[in-house]
Amino acid sequence: MWVYISYEVNYMVSRKPSPIKSLLQSRKFWLYVLDATVSLITMGLTLYASAETQKFVLAVLAILQPGVIMVIGSITVQNVAEIRSRK
Repeated sequence: MWVYISYEVNYMVSRKPSPIKSLLQSRKFWLYVLDATVSLITMGLTLYASAETQKFVLAVLAILQPGVIMVIGSITVQNVAEIRSRK
């Protein structure tokens, strides 16, 4: 009986991936995590730097953020185009 119930649950789960599994497989999610991690570490390191260095680091982060946003946006456009082509 337990084997049959386990098979049913596994079959149902395998047909539709869970939201967490989809999130962990998402390129956009991992790019965001990497970007946030680098930003937070860099901001943390600037606590021990001079005021001029802090301004420079903030400027560099401000310059790099739009690039990451554009990459995430382009991945989204590719995903939408792929989904529409399947229909």
